[in-house]
Amino acid sequence: MDTKGAKGMTMRPLLILSDDSCVYLYDHADAVVVDIEALDAESCILSACDVDGVPHRIEWVEPNRSTKVFGLFKWVTNGSYRLVPDGPPDSEAPNRLLERAGQLVVRGNSPGLAMVAERLRAARRSN
Repeated sequence: MDTKGAKGMTMRPLLILSDDSCVYLYDHADAVVVDIEALDAESCILSACDVDGVPHRIEWVEPNRSTKVFGLFKWVTNGSYRLVPDGPPDSEAPNRLLERAGQLVVRGNSPGLAMVAERLRAARRSN
């Protein structure tokens, strides 16, 4: 299941290992950015790879900013980020993420994504 991103790049379903011990499955990297705001991404995205095992990392377009108002109150504003490929594929990476997680959570409702989730679950059961 491939889709085309804003720059015409092929985008694959993406797995995100989160700090809540779940792996979230998204249609593509842009869907993650829409779902997880930058302030949360900074702390909750522990690891990411696509279904072929290509690792992804956060690339900051604009970093989160923290300032003090009147020297008393901390004010934090969201930056912006994207998830970009960061190395060669490792076919075992999706299985390792799933082993570290309590469950796989599908974030999207496309039929293709449901099929990918079932394939990942079946592979996990067979290991």
